[in-house]
Amino acid sequence: MQTVRFSSSGGKIGIEDRAFQATLGFVDPNFLDIFSFPVIHGDPAQALQDKYSVIITEKIAQKYFNNANPVGEQLPIQYFGKEIQNYTITGIVQNVPKNSTIQFDILLPFEPNPMMRAPSRWNIYYLDTYMMLPPNISPNSVEQQFPRLTKIWFGGEKELKLLPITQMHFAQNMGVRNSSNPVYSYILSGIAILVLFIACVNFITLTLGRQATRAREVGLRKVVGAGRMQIANQFIGESLLLIFIALIIGIAIAELTLPTFNNLAGKSLSMSDGLNLTTLAFLILLISLVGITAGGYPAFILSRLQPTQIITSQLQIKTGNRFGKLLVIFQFALSIFFIITTLMMSKQLTFLRTNPLGYQTEHVVAIQTQALQRENKTLPAVFRDALLSHPAVISTTWLGHRLNNNMSSRSGVTYAGSPTQYVERISIDYDLFKTLDMKLVAGREYNREFSTDAKESILVNEALVKKLGIEDPVGKTIEHGRDKTIIGVVRDFHFRSLHHKIEPAIMPLSTSHWSLWVRIHPGNVPGTIARPQPDIQIFIHR
Repeated sequence: MQTVRFSSSGGKIGIEDRAFQATLGFVDPNFLDIFSFPVIHGDPAQALQDKYSVIITEKIAQKYFNNANPVGEQLPIQYFGKEIQNYTITGIVQNVPKNSTIQFDILLPFEPNPMMRAPSRWNIYYLDTYMMLPPNISPNSVEQQFPRLTKIWFGGEKELKLLPITQMHFAQNMGVRNSSNPVYSYILSGIAILVLFIACVNFITLTLGRQATRAREVGLRKVVGAGRMQIANQFIGESLLLIFIALIIGIAIAELTLPTFNNLAGKSLSMSDGLNLTTLAFLILLISLVGITAGGYPAFILSRLQPTQIITSQLQIKTGNRFGKLLVIFQFALSIFFIITTLMMSKQLTFLRTNPLGYQTEHVVAIQTQALQRENKTLPAVFRDALLSHPAVISTTWLGHRLNNNMSSRSGVTYAGSPTQYVERISIDYDLFKTLDMKLVAGREYNREFSTDAKESILVNEALVKKLGIEDPVGKTIEHGRDKTIIGVVRDFHFRSLHHKIEPAIMPLSTSHWSLWVRIHPGNVPGTIARPQPDIQIFIHR
C-alpha cells in the first residue's frame, strides 16, 4: 500500500522583472510513483528526494528558461509570505491536462513547508491524501479500520470514507475542489439524446414524404435488375453521408461558438482536449447508429415498392403511414415537453436571481488577496486603504469564506457540556454588516472599541441557536477553542447554493487577509472596475 499527499497553493517564482505567479503543488517524494504524469527530463524516483528540489512543467520551462533544458538550474520560489528560496530543478513533466483534478505548475516537497510539516496534525483539511491499494486488498477492508482511528483522533465524531479517484470529479459531499454535480451531466446528455432523436424523426418523416418522388427511380432500378438489398443499402449510404456532413458542420459550429460559451459559463473547454481514439470510435459508432436508425426504416419502405405498381401509376403509399403518424405525434410530444421544461427552467433561474440570500450581492466585488499577502504581509492592508480612497468605494471587509459550494470550513463547538457539534466557520471583519448589509436578530456586531471582542466574543447564526437549543443566546457562552460569549445572532443567510439548507455557523472575528469584499456605488460599476485609480493599478499589475 502506498499513500501520497497533495495540496496546491499560489506562489511566485523568479525575481524582480522576471517574477510571475504559478500554481505550486506540495507533494510527498513518491508522488510520481503513484501518478503517471509523463516525465520528460529527470529521474522520477529521485527527483523530489531533496527538500529543496522541484519538478516543473513544460509551460514553466518555456516561460522562464526559453525551452532550454533547465534540469540542475536554480529557481527562486516564494510562498506563504516566506523569503525567496532557491530550489534545484530535478525534472520536467508534461503540462497537466486541463480536465485533471490535480493541477500544478511546479511540484515541490512538503518538508520545507511550515504549515504541513507536523505529522501529528489530523485537522488539516486543505490537502488530499491518495492511497494506492494492492490488488489483494479491497477498499472495504481498509475502511473497516477507520472507526478505530476516528475514535482516537476525533473522539468518534467524524466518519472517514475512501473515494475512488475516478469519482472525484462528481464527489459533491466529499470536500473535493472544483467538483461537479453529476445530475447536470445526466440532464445535458438526456437533452442531447432527445434532440438527436427528434432530428432522426424529422429525417424519417421527410424521407417518407418523398416516396412518390423517388418511387420511379426505385422502379427503374428494379427493372434493370437491382435487388432489394442494393436499393436499401443505397438509401442507408445516403443517410450515412448526410449525417457525416452534418457532423462536420456541427463540429465547425461548436468550434466557432466555444469561446463564447466558455466566456458565459466561466469554463476553459477546448475541442482539442477530446481528440483521442475513444472520441473517434464514439463518433464512428454515433454516425453508424444514427444512420441506420434514421435511414433504415425509409430504406425498408422504399426498397419493397413493386415496379409494376410504380410504372402503371397504381402506387398507393399506405405502408408505414401509421408508423409515420406515431413518429409525428411523438415528435410533437417531445417538443411540448421541451417547451414546458424551458418554462420551468426559466422560473428556476428567476428564483435564483431574485431569491434573497440574506446579504447584499448587487454592486459587491470579491477580490482574492492571498497573492499580495504572500509577497508582503502588509500589502493587503495598503491595498484596502487604496480602495477606500476611491470615490466609488463605499466600504470594504475581509471575509474568510467564499460563500459558495467550493469551500467548507468546519469547526467544533460545545454548549453546556453537550457533545461537540461541527459547524461552519466563517471568519469575518468589523465592517461585514456595513458592506454586505447583513442583519442581526439579537445583540450587537463586533466593535473596534471593545478590545475583548477578538478573543472573548463570537457571533452565531439562527441555525446554530436552534441546533444547540440555546434560549436567549446573547450573553451565553459556547466553547470554540476557548470559552466565548455570544454577543449577537445573525439572521440566517445562504453560504451554500440554494440547493442546500442553511446550516449552523459561527462567525469569529478575524482580520486575516483571505479575500476582500468591496461595495461600490451603483452609479458606474463597470467603469469603476475597468478604470481604477493609479494607486490601485500598481497592485493590479504586480
